[in-house]
Amino acid sequence: MKRLFLHVGAPKTGTSTIQMNLLRHGSALASTGLCYPAGFNDRFEYPHRHFISTGNANPLAYSMRFGNDTEAYRAFHPESVLAALSEELADRENIVLSHEDLLFAPPDWLVRFRDWAVNEKFTVQPVMFVRDQLSWHISNFQQHVRQLMSDNSIHEVVGKSMASPDWTRFTQKFSRVFGQEQLIVRLYRQTESNLVAYFIAQLGFDAEPLRHLELDNLNVSASVQVARLMACFHHYSRDKAQQQRMLSAIQDSPVQLPPFTFTTEVRELLAAYYAASNDELCETFLPEQDAAALKAAMQPDIASGDGTLNASLQLAAEILSRKI
Repeated sequence: MKRLFLHVGAPKTGTSTIQMNLLRHGSALASTGLCYPAGFNDRFEYPHRHFISTGNANPLAYSMRFGNDTEAYRAFHPESVLAALSEELADRENIVLSHEDLLFAPPDWLVRFRDWAVNEKFTVQPVMFVRDQLSWHISNFQQHVRQLMSDNSIHEVVGKSMASPDWTRFTQKFSRVFGQEQLIVRLYRQTESNLVAYFIAQLGFDAEPLRHLELDNLNVSASVQVARLMACFHHYSRDKAQQQRMLSAIQDSPVQLPPFTFTTEVRELLAAYYAASNDELCETFLPEQDAAALKAAMQPDIASGDGTLNASLQLAAEILSRKI
């Protein structure tokens, strides 16, 4: 039986870095016995870019929306998309397909995908990386500022996304469709020197051919303080050239500040909110070392976050405060 690893994220767990480097280092990946097919995305024209990612399974993400607007997504009827996937994967085995929107796939879509895989003689193993929810919310806030130009406070952003990193609800959904024993769930390791090699090793393949590679690192986090100041930039000036000059002025002379952390009350609330879900996740899916690390990271008395702030930011903040 051929194996198909369905990498579903989760968001904020290095997904883009893994995807870009699997594509870039296809020959090295092939020497491990895995295949990351690159041609599937090119078989379709997309009505918009909302669900296009750096992954190699964009048509699957669009097919999930077919029932919402059949006119806009008429080319992405699941049967058409899966037929194209059959052609793409012909005579291949040990496949990796990756798109983090697949984490949110409706159960009926997953059942259809499972049935297609059985017909194609693939065993599907969903692969899901998770991270502690405290650092996840900080990273999510940064994305809201940097990509969406949001000026909401971090606590407002957290309040709107409490359910997003409730990992157990996702593992339950995939377990019901593919079977609990097929899921591969691991803790995202921010300090891992080679995230792609780590990813390959978790699939049970020899990652040695990838360990020496120099990887592209995408979506490098800035500190929360930097993200906050960037929010000021976005809303202080609509002049893109001036905004770029302001942003480029903060790149030099890093100095250390005390690490960002939520207030004790918020940390305790978040730890309590996710406690039962994380306990089930640790008991059922995570290896012992990952489970211990997740529990330690969620302790309310441990600070989290990135404390780096550029000295030039202080001057920029002062200028902004004076509206010069």
